[in-house]
Amino acid sequence: LEISDSSTTMNNPSFKLLKSMTQGNKGMMKKMLQQYLDLVDPNYQELSEASQQKDWQQVAKVAHRMLPAQRHLEFTEIVSTLKSVQQDAETGGNTGDISQRVLLLRDQLDTAKVQVAKEIQQMA
Repeated sequence: LEISDSSTTMNNPSFKLLKSMTQGNKGMMKKMLQQYLDLVDPNYQELSEASQQKDWQQVAKVAHRMLPAQRHLEFTEIVSTLKSVQQDAETGGNTGDISQRVLLLRDQLDTAKVQVAKEIQQMA
């Protein structure tokens, strides 16, 4: 599933796909956004630890698990990073670069969390 060029950027998300998926139900949107915030750090921690241990099978598994939430919120930069991490972990290609991309992912996720928290506040 490719995200179209019309999707949002990290610094100005529209959450259009989420709004469409929830049919504009703010309670459901808020619940999904809060779930994102609750899971993003534990998932990242698991990914980071697997990367440090060079457990590429686990890296691929966790990256794959993290992708749907990023797609639903249209964080295309994160999707791109996760896809490249997953692919290289699965194939054994560029494994030396995976650690760098996992660090980049930390910054991307921190930006995304701020945007998600802002969206939740605006729904209050």
